[in-house]
Amino acid sequence: MSEFQELIKNFDKCRDYIRDFFVYGFKSRKDFTGKSARTYDDERRRITDWLGDIVHEDISDATSEKNLSLQVTPNLLATNPLYRVWQTRSFTDNDVRLFFRLPEMTTMPHTVEELTDELSRRYAVVCDSQIVRRKCKELEEEGILRQIKEGKTIYYKRNMTLQEILTQEQALSDLEDNPERLYEAIEFFQLWYPFGFAGYSILEKENLTNDIFRVKHSFPEFCLEDDILCQILEGIKEGVRMTFIFSSNLRSENGNQMTGVPVRILASYRTGRRFVVLYDAGEKRRFNVLRLDQIKKVSKAADTKSDEDSGIRPYDDEKIRDNLDRNLGYVWNASFSSVMKGSYRQKVEMTIHIDERMESYIPARIRKEGKNGTLTKLSDGTYIYEAAVFDVNEMFPWLRTFIGRIEDIRFYSLNSEMEKTRELTQIRDRFFGDIDRLFDMYGIE
Repeated sequence: MSEFQELIKNFDKCRDYIRDFFVYGFKSRKDFTGKSARTYDDERRRITDWLGDIVHEDISDATSEKNLSLQVTPNLLATNPLYRVWQTRSFTDNDVRLFFRLPEMTTMPHTVEELTDELSRRYAVVCDSQIVRRKCKELEEEGILRQIKEGKTIYYKRNMTLQEILTQEQALSDLEDNPERLYEAIEFFQLWYPFGFAGYSILEKENLTNDIFRVKHSFPEFCLEDDILCQILEGIKEGVRMTFIFSSNLRSENGNQMTGVPVRILASYRTGRRFVVLYDAGEKRRFNVLRLDQIKKVSKAADTKSDEDSGIRPYDDEKIRDNLDRNLGYVWNASFSSVMKGSYRQKVEMTIHIDERMESYIPARIRKEGKNGTLTKLSDGTYIYEAAVFDVNEMFPWLRTFIGRIEDIRFYSLNSEMEKTRELTQIRDRFFGDIDRLFDMYGIE
């Protein structure tokens, strides 16, 4: 029987554990669909070790089962507790030795062979030069070392630390001889922006804590996909096609695949969920959207290299972005398409009754939340709201908030000239069918 290990090699596993237990529902033993109950125990121990005091275990009065949850009050957090998950990884004895020794030895440039000899002479550490070379490349990718080429010879030298950067004359001048002001910016950055783990790491290294800032509405769980976000942003910058492996069922080993040019990152101000907009540069010539938290893997498409070698980018970036800006006017949430065949766009016409004397805030709310829709007064107390979108199903949650005021609601299919072609009675029936089921659930006649 294998022993429990707190550290694991693959960060994708870390992300799936946290999502399973925290983002997508708290699991008891019987809810877990993994390999075995032992696997559940191992995952539970890891989360407890990683996240410490925010992990809460309680026993259900009804079933006597132990349930795991994370108790987080975002507006009271000095930092994002889920950053700790990024610090979990497995390592060997050589990893530990070389991680500390190599930066110490590279204050001046050294070749791999020189470093290997110096390790043996100074620290009595015997390593193969290939191991040292791989570790130097790894530390270079982490930004700890930098590579210097002189002819065919490659040297490695340690990058400057933050403290060394701050002691430079120019940096001090820019910060008005008070480098601690920079720490306040880092304290704010690490709590809110994407890639805040970088700021968190700096504060931890400098033994500093955030005692100034709090964020009222924050979404700590989305830091788990920052590595995916970083790769997508690189793809947007380079303008290349990328292949995405994604799955809406995060326990599924096999995902779906989609290829396209990443154009923009969208974020929901309500849920914090982030999306990537892809442009299908093939025959379809259309936009698609993927949720970042459903993406398992991203890589440059196989034909990207040949495009770069030709020196010609096959996509008109400016034209694609212009088309996206126009299409965003018809996106309610994040969908650029509908399941309705033959539907170019869809239109909703909702007639509602408003007590203008007591509910004057309702028209203001509709104009504020109704995006590109229009609100027209038909008579005293009667208004009609009209909006054209790609997928009217996305509007249902918002439209339901007007139940009790709706006098009539109809949905239509539009052609490319934005003219009504046919009424979508099945969508109307679904909308009122949801209301009927709600009434039945609560015994309302």
